Amino acid sequence: MAQALRAAVLLFALLLVAGCVGPSTTPPPTSPNPPPKAGDVVAPKVSARETLDALRVFSERHPYRQAGNPSHAMSRDWLENEMKAAGLETLRQDFPSTAGTTGQNIIGVHWGANRSDWIVVGAHYDVTEGAVFGTYDDGSGTLLTLKLGAAFAKVATDRTIAFIEFDQEERGLIGSKFFVDSVNRQTFAYPVNVSGMIDLDMVGITWPHPAKLVCWENSDEVQGFFEDARKAVGVPDANVEYRRPRGGSSDGASFIGADIPTIYCWSDWDEVVLKDGTHAPAGTSYPWWHQADTYETMLAMAGDEATLEAGFQTTLDIVSPALARMASASNELELRG
Repeated sequence: MAQALRAAVLLFALLLVAGCVGPSTTPPPTSPNPPPKAGDVVAPKVSARETLDALRVFSERHPYRQAGNPSHAMSRDWLENEMKAAGLETLRQDFPSTAGTTGQNIIGVHWGANRSDWIVVGAHYDVTEGAVFGTYDDGSGTLLTLKLGAAFAKVATDRTIAFIEFDQEERGLIGSKFFVDSVNRQTFAYPVNVSGMIDLDMVGITWPHPAKLVCWENSDEVQGFFEDARKAVGVPDANVEYRRPRGGSSDGASFIGADIPTIYCWSDWDEVVLKDGTHAPAGTSYPWWHQADTYETMLAMAGDEATLEAGFQTTLDIVSPALARMASASNELELRG
């Protein structure tokens, strides 16, 4: 018996030395597509040049985007096809309209590790009655949203991001109100909670252009994300202004009214002096607002192609990293107290 016990002990010792018994030092196998860890969301670089080129095509190909006319309907198809090509899952949200036709929000979803916790990036693709191309109002936000969606489609995120092209903002924020109401009433296509929102409306002509980037926001955390990105880009303090929300001039107001942490970005033309020495019209956000509003009028306000592209790149280089942080589960988003 004693001899058998000694033999067993010796065998155990040999196995332990050989590494066959005891804790393994080999790490466990990993999934080929592991979920992202909190804080690992990487901000993609988005090209302003590609954004502007697509903006010109979109606005010139689809003028008079209103009241469900053929151009309006074709713009919806174009946006949805671009989202699909980028790898986003798409859906159209129909809603009743004061125009007597059905409105449609075009939604591109980038699924995160959490499929019910959403960040929304939005703009409106419709134009007001009397407007033609709507290149800056709000083709600019429409294409910034689309190109951000295409870039984030390739990035792992904690939270899901919905890139939404809202309809009928010009008729009273109808599309965005309908979306928010459907989420609150749990009648939306998926059971979701919206943790934060970025609204882009008439934005892109900014630093190094003197027009300020103005942000209406209701969250210290969201403002902090934008501030950190603004400093990293090197935009001077005086060229970005944060304001407490007031009024309901853009779709961000629908989210602010629902107590969702929101930031609404636009270009401010107050005190801007044009290259010919004249001032932009007092109290006007853009001289061709609700008029022809073409790529050429945007270029005229920027002064030259290089400044126009640089301003759009500034906007993208601020919004992309801020969105990446909003899409990380390690960052809580709260309303300002």
